[in-house]
Amino acid sequence: MLSTKIEGISWIITLDRDRRIIRDGTIIIEDGKISGIGVSDEFRSAKADIVINGKGKLVAPGFVDCHAHLSYGHSMRGLISDTTPHPEYLRRVFRFQSSMKPEEEYHTTLLAITELLKNGCTSLLEPGLVNDVNSVVKAVTATGIRAVIGRSFADMENSIGMHQTETGEAIRQTRQILTSYGRNRKRVRAWIMPFSPDCCSDEFLRSAAELAERHDAAITTHCSRRRESAGLQITRLGSAGALGERMLLAHPIFADDRELELIASTHTRAVFCPSSSTKSSGPGAAGVVPKMLNRGITVGLGSDSASSSCHLDMIRSMHLLSMLSTDVRQGSPAPPPDRVLEMGTVFGARALRMENEVGSLSTGKSADLLIFNTVTPQWTALFNPVSSLINSSDGRSIERVMIAGETVVENGHVTAIDESELCTKVQEIGESVAGRLGISPQGMWPED
Repeated sequence: MLSTKIEGISWIITLDRDRRIIRDGTIIIEDGKISGIGVSDEFRSAKADIVINGKGKLVAPGFVDCHAHLSYGHSMRGLISDTTPHPEYLRRVFRFQSSMKPEEEYHTTLLAITELLKNGCTSLLEPGLVNDVNSVVKAVTATGIRAVIGRSFADMENSIGMHQTETGEAIRQTRQILTSYGRNRKRVRAWIMPFSPDCCSDEFLRSAAELAERHDAAITTHCSRRRESAGLQITRLGSAGALGERMLLAHPIFADDRELELIASTHTRAVFCPSSSTKSSGPGAAGVVPKMLNRGITVGLGSDSASSSCHLDMIRSMHLLSMLSTDVRQGSPAPPPDRVLEMGTVFGARALRMENEVGSLSTGKSADLLIFNTVTPQWTALFNPVSSLINSSDGRSIERVMIAGETVVENGHVTAIDESELCTKVQEIGESVAGRLGISPQGMWPED
């Protein structure tokens, strides 16, 4: 693999243990890892096969999206009215998603990853609403992104339209996924994904914990985003032995103080999705985030899906969180840009059990990084790079994205994808699936 030297970088946000911000810095990449990082004077004589001029650039770690549904969102974007109540929204999602064919899932996943990469995401967790896991793995492999994958199961009757799978069969299929896509793969690893405590039996939840321990894997599950159905979910997970460092809770927005203490005491991790949680539960959903952070809980961020959040953009998610938290707490301290950026990088990496590989820029870690062009109106004037990144920028100023030292986005385009052709394909898929199901868009205004 060719070595790379990014020299004369105007700003480097390292997110390392000391949270260093380096002016006029250089990064050396060898064999996909960072072999040197510091002020440029230290590396003047260093040679590399590829040299990139970093003047006017800001380099940051790649973002970690801890909850990104990939296989269906782009194909059904805009099909469900924004005013649809969340339970009915879920029923419509499950109806659409469950009818998709493997090739349709593949192309839709490919487009979702394309949007994520262009907006700076280099690692993600796909929470398992898929029919064919291999279609997701195929798309992940084609793009080079890092991904935790799996398949969600529900073994109990439910009111949201989630397909019910017999308990033994759900365990068998989960075990097969762990065996097929375990930690032996370079950028793909598998987790256990009981959809929600509301939809899963104690037997399945206990088996999930046992499988996670046996396969050195982890678990993710959805907490309810409706206050009336959220109670005792976390307590029940604890009783089943499923809480702990191997559990990532999605959307625990209605956890009370007792449940937050249980999450903290068991070192359970959490992920908050600012856009979709606001859409489904209102701006008050963000109020739980400062409470979790103040208890030392590891909290990552997620974009959820293109049909719920309406975008897969971690910068927009980070910015929204900082604004929502300020509003919800009515002027009391909200997570500052520095802390929100940690949630999108190092905390997210810890939530996905990848903290020794990604999430920060330091010697020995994988060279998963973003190069921003800061000579643009949205970055000017630039005095506080972290504040400007969270509050002023977006994915349009990302010129290059590297994963393990390989360029996957260059000049704002994903190198392995014909975006125009793919967008046309996914539009056709959306129309085809909607046509098969007899679904029409629910707009407010008439169309001629």
